[in-house]
Amino acid sequence: MALETQAKLLRVLEGKRFYRVGGRAEITVDVRFFAATNRPHDELVSSGVFRRGLFHRLAAFVVSLPPLRARREDIPLLAAHFFQRECAHAGRRSPGITRAALGALVNYSWPGNIRQLENEIAKAVLLLESRESLDLPYLPHSIRDNGTSEQLTLPLSLPTAVADAERQAFRLALAAAHGDPARATAILGISRATYYRKLKELGMSMDE
Repeated sequence: MALETQAKLLRVLEGKRFYRVGGRAEITVDVRFFAATNRPHDELVSSGVFRRGLFHRLAAFVVSLPPLRARREDIPLLAAHFFQRECAHAGRRSPGITRAALGALVNYSWPGNIRQLENEIAKAVLLLESRESLDLPYLPHSIRDNGTSEQLTLPLSLPTAVADAERQAFRLALAAAHGDPARATAILGISRATYYRKLKELGMSMDE
């Protein structure tokens, strides 16, 4: 955004008033303004590309969102969300995503972040037959091959590593089962009592 345009935007945010292009009557607005960037804003401010006044006006509340590869625990739920949405759009009925496919999705590095995940799920759904699960053959080789060879970083403490592995297994099972406890226990190969006991031990809820 040009510096002149940034100055105009800042005036609108400060005064909550503006003139429509070609208009003579001042318009008053009361809005919430959200801005996002994938560039280092502190460097942009220092270099003069980003007006300092506008930055501090926008930075009343800042959220830093790490790349998807840095929060792999979010991948199963995101994949399940995109999968259900795309199935609804395409009119497909499917049991869900297989554990093998979810494992590949979790292990992949996702250089394109959430948009890439969303796009890959959408492409896979288009290839599905009705009542067919999304399995590994519907994922590209880059995800199937490179994803499974990539190593996840786990804590050195054995109890912590075991708990993290169990938590990840539960998330995968819940996503694959669309939140159905009966299907999740079947996927995990445990009893219903063990399932609920483990959820409590791991500090998880059924909708995680």
